[in-house]
Amino acid sequence: MNEDKAVVLREFNNRTQADIAVNLLSSFGIESWILSDDLGGAGPAQSLVQGVQLMVGSDEAEAAAQILEVQEVPDSGV
Repeated sequence: MNEDKAVVLREFNNRTQADIAVNLLSSFGIESWILSDDLGGAGPAQSLVQGVQLMVGSDEAEAAAQILEVQEVPDSGV
């Protein structure tokens, strides 16, 4: 997978929700990662301001979106 062709698949309010999505996608063999300005989880309040982005390769974006849609990864707004 080429990170130069990465897309934002979804944006979450906190790292925990994004971690759940990353683990779910990983269980289906889809590589994804988190892009966030929360000091690596040490400053979680920062993610409320800027959000936590779930990134995937553009070649896997459609499959990843379908998986998350079916699994209904919650966004509690916390």
